[in-house]
Amino acid sequence: MVAAPRPGTRVEDYTDRLTVKVEDSGGTTCGPDGTAQFHSGGTAYPVADYAARLIGPDVSDCQHAGPNYVVVSREGPLTSGPEPWAVEIGHLTEPALRGTAPSPSAPGGWSSATPAPPTDTTTHQVLGGTGFNDAAAVGKGVWRDRLTPGATRFYRVPVDWGQRLNLSAELPNSTGSTTTFVPSALGLTVYNPARGAVSQDGFVAFDGKPAAARAFTAPVAYGNRTAPQRAVAAARGAVPAVPPGQQPPTDQQTTRASPRRSAPPGRG
Repeated sequence: MVAAPRPGTRVEDYTDRLTVKVEDSGGTTCGPDGTAQFHSGGTAYPVADYAARLIGPDVSDCQHAGPNYVVVSREGPLTSGPEPWAVEIGHLTEPALRGTAPSPSAPGGWSSATPAPPTDTTTHQVLGGTGFNDAAAVGKGVWRDRLTPGATRFYRVPVDWGQRLNLSAELPNSTGSTTTFVPSALGLTVYNPARGAVSQDGFVAFDGKPAAARAFTAPVAYGNRTAPQRAVAAARGAVPAVPPGQQPPTDQQTTRASPRRSAPPGRG
């Protein structure tokens, strides 16, 4: 599910949200639900998450054939804008696993230290997509784009099994003679191919000096599906989205991407 409020729509962080779940005809929830919310200091931008119907010998609910329903609900305080949000709903089916399902990675089984972003001297120009469907393909390296007020850019990064994604979205120095402090200037959200949020930290401030929003994901592993930590359970691939904050006095934005092989437990 993707929700796209119009730029300029008034939203409240955390309390303005959409919840999606899958239910059977009796109202039983068929698996984990999802919640899409904002972390931008009141700026509206596209948000997404997913719900699932789980099938397997260790699952008791919703195992029989029949109709299932996608239930989407919107919550928000009275201080939020009354405008409707455009919502896109899609579905996908994962093929059944052959053999025994791997166990989820143990907490602390990989390094939590964020490595430095790539420092390549070659910068590639890219035009980010306007949504998941036209996300621009990027790979390891340094990529430069331009952001306009209210715009969100989407990029697609291939991440293989066992790899982690190291990302940095950056704003350069201000070129103006004066600079206004912007408390929520730039954000970075990472989604998996099912459009589930893997990383969605708050926005960073901009005071005229270089600023960066960073993300470093858990390793991509099939066993993560049953991990209790949402950020780990969602780690199956990556589509980074760079949403706008309160517009800084610069329209240049640089993204540094580096899929990295996970270090063995105990290292890093």
